[in-house]
Amino acid sequence: MPERRVGLKGVAWPARSELDPTEAEMRYVEDATCRPVTDVASRCTCTPEVTREEPAGSAEGTWYVSVPATAEDGGTAFVPRAAAFGLTP
Repeated sequence: MPERRVGLKGVAWPARSELDPTEAEMRYVEDATCRPVTDVASRCTCTPEVTREEPAGSAEGTWYVSVPATAEDGGTAFVPRAAAFGLTP
């Protein structure tokens, strides 16, 4: 498979929080690690850092994922709520 250069970031945040990341704020988020899986698709992963100070129950409920991406040609896209998922105890 040919190697592609794609820039992808992602941040998950709880819906019940007051967070709602903007495209400008996302420039400070760490890059995802992307690997090609087909000639036209890549699989990208992010590993969030969680501290001991974060309350155990903070993860419960609905979460959103915000994603900015940069293509090989320099084109960009920002999806403020690219995905949603739920965590239960």
